[in-house]
Amino acid sequence: MLKSVMAFFDLVFPLKLKPLTYEMEGAKTLLPGTVVEAELKKTIRRALILDENLPGENVSGEGRGQGAGKFPTKTIKSVLTDGPAISAPLLGLLKWMAGYYMVPEGLALKVMFGGELFEKGKPRKAKRPERGGTRPAGAEAPAALLTASDAVAALTRIRQAQDYRAFLLHAPNGPFEGELALEASRDQKGVIVICPERSRMMEYERRMKPVFGGRLCVLHGGLTSAKRRFAYEKILAGETDVVLGTRVAVFAPLKKVSLIILTGEEDPNYKNRQDVRYGTREVAVMRAWLEKARVLLSSICPSAESYLNALRGKYEYLRFPGEKPAVRVLLDSKKKSGSGLPAGGDIMDRAITAAFAGALEKGRNALLVANRPGHSVPLCEDCGHFERCPSCGTALVLHKTLKAKKAGASASLLCHHCGFVKGAQETCGVCGGHGLKPLGAGIERLKEEAERLLTGTMGIKIVDRGKKTEKPEDAPEALLPLLYLGTKRVSKIAGEAGAARPKIAALIYPESAFFRPGFRSRERVFAEINHLADRLSADGKIIIQTKTPELFRAMKELDYEGFMKEELEERKALGYPPFSKIAQITIEAPTKPMPAQAPPPVKTRSGVEIPDAQVLGPIEKTDEKGKKFFLLLVKAPTARALKAAVGAALRTIAPGAKVTVDIDPA
Repeated sequence: MLKSVMAFFDLVFPLKLKPLTYEMEGAKTLLPGTVVEAELKKTIRRALILDENLPGENVSGEGRGQGAGKFPTKTIKSVLTDGPAISAPLLGLLKWMAGYYMVPEGLALKVMFGGELFEKGKPRKAKRPERGGTRPAGAEAPAALLTASDAVAALTRIRQAQDYRAFLLHAPNGPFEGELALEASRDQKGVIVICPERSRMMEYERRMKPVFGGRLCVLHGGLTSAKRRFAYEKILAGETDVVLGTRVAVFAPLKKVSLIILTGEEDPNYKNRQDVRYGTREVAVMRAWLEKARVLLSSICPSAESYLNALRGKYEYLRFPGEKPAVRVLLDSKKKSGSGLPAGGDIMDRAITAAFAGALEKGRNALLVANRPGHSVPLCEDCGHFERCPSCGTALVLHKTLKAKKAGASASLLCHHCGFVKGAQETCGVCGGHGLKPLGAGIERLKEEAERLLTGTMGIKIVDRGKKTEKPEDAPEALLPLLYLGTKRVSKIAGEAGAARPKIAALIYPESAFFRPGFRSRERVFAEINHLADRLSADGKIIIQTKTPELFRAMKELDYEGFMKEELEERKALGYPPFSKIAQITIEAPTKPMPAQAPPPVKTRSGVEIPDAQVLGPIEKTDEKGKKFFLLLVKAPTARALKAAVGAALRTIAPGAKVTVDIDPA
């Protein structure tokens, strides 16, 4: 009796597992990317074929550990697709993610597609993509945006580029960025357009739906499991070839991709913070390279990493300068006025109240931005005491409205880090004195002051983003000027719902943002001010009220190239990205780990030694739930040296600890 010929394949399940080797009777050829069913821990599950496993290869499989044919293996139960369900470039992206972000292939697969791609159900029959519509009347691109010769030339280079090519668009404003993205994707097949958040994605959907019609498919993390599965079915069946979405759209299982567009490419929302800590920008560029496609990274304030790649010639730089609102940095003085103009209040300086009064009296909208929600931090002037969170030690912030009822008091003290809340007292908890004074300016405190100084004589409407029920369209814009008030997110709704763009914006003590953890804090403040400027009218102005004006010296003119030159010089001197690679290792363990030692130097392929990596820490931190954990920071000059250093650091951590590796932390 002849023995059946067996073939062996490495399967990837959408679980936190490495590839497992299974066998298939009859030596049937199954291509990588094919979906099959196989038994895993007594349960039949769907999996993806990663590779054919030739006898003698070293693999990691269930019930085996060295090579095909040496140990008993389980059998593939059934084959569910006639060929690959995902393309070879997308399968290559899965392997790259697993290697680069140092996670099992199964976890990378789970993050890319969730479980929806592998749920049971009959595959849809392939159909031709529907033809797109035409741009409706009244939706033509403004002539000043894309009809200039340099814009036309840029569009031509993007559309006609062959093979892989990366472009960095430095757009003058949001409308230009959106229109160029739309025109670059028009008449293209296999397009992915990615936005950093759902609100911006909805703006793009309104622009793209009339142009692409049924060819357009929306894909984002907020979809239900059923809707996401339906979207995957449409893409796999070939019914749609234009995908719009948030960061999950970068994994859209299109058979062929010709163009990937990443809007607002510097936005921190592109960093995934669960399971695989991938960066959407890096994944988009790698997928474009694997697909031999074009990738367009765009922003009104591109990241330092992308700008340096443009300077080095890795990206083609498309620069379109535009007019920027004036920025005035105001040293906090709180001078009172005797000239009839509104005086400065407890928080807002006289110059800000005067400028706001002038704009609002003329019926122009205004924007007031605080650095945090809540009212203030109560500080005892008698003994210097202020309340700290018992869980994480962060200063507690007074809230007079939100969260107060939960604490059973008229006001509450809330920890903005871990969520601890308690009732607020009228006296100091240490000395019992009545000298509690507000320190700092939150939304509630600014609203009190704006109502006292501005609303009484001008009949304005305050749009307070602290209240979820408040919407800008609630105000009769034709009759009342609007005063938008909130944290930086309020700028994203200013000018929407038919209201006119604000004439003036003020940032009150934004310097605390410079002291956020991470080396990118200065760059992010600069980007936030640029995005704020983009929400203002053409004749707009920004006023920054600060106690430390020297921090904003390089931001007064919104000079992007000047700022980036200074920023890159500082990063190079300190050895931070983009001049190095870094990783952050999070360790959840009952006791503090021993300091990790840097590994010996890594050698290049030519035998040249790469300088030692640095391993800093561990330091103790507290998460948002008050749970303690430890951090290690690893710095290295190259990705290869970083991977070696991270591996060496992981080997020093005691077994049983929960460890997360974050390559390129945000």
